[in-house]
Amino acid sequence: MEALTGQLIPGIEMKLGFTPRLRAIAGYSLAGLFALWSIYTADMFDQAASISGSLWFDGFLDYMNASVPHSSVRQVYLSLGDQEKKARTPKLAAVEDCTRQAAELLQTQGVPVKFELNRGGHFHEVPERIARGINALTDYKEN
Repeated sequence: MEALTGQLIPGIEMKLGFTPRLRAIAGYSLAGLFALWSIYTADMFDQAASISGSLWFDGFLDYMNASVPHSSVRQVYLSLGDQEKKARTPKLAAVEDCTRQAAELLQTQGVPVKFELNRGGHFHEVPERIARGINALTDYKEN
């Protein structure tokens, strides 16, 4: 995380010559888990999108429950395929329940959440689903 938030992002912004008004992090599958974890561990991100995130990962919901997202977080987008709960592995099949629980936890922690259930399984329309997640973040309007 230090390489990302302490070196990579500041270096890119310095090279581009600007600091953005908002910073978002987005990821698909295991990277979706990382994106959500990032809003708890780094104060750099205002928004996060976890698309088909591996939120079934052992202990992650407990971690969310015991932690608080950074105060800079303004919104989170969560999405999942409606067939992902039909995975053969019981742990993976819990992904929809875990994602819904994550959405509820975030809301109780004061973070606005947009949750979408998409058509298909984990590998269905991946680029389109990532684009929808990023678009949901870019559509953010400050109150």
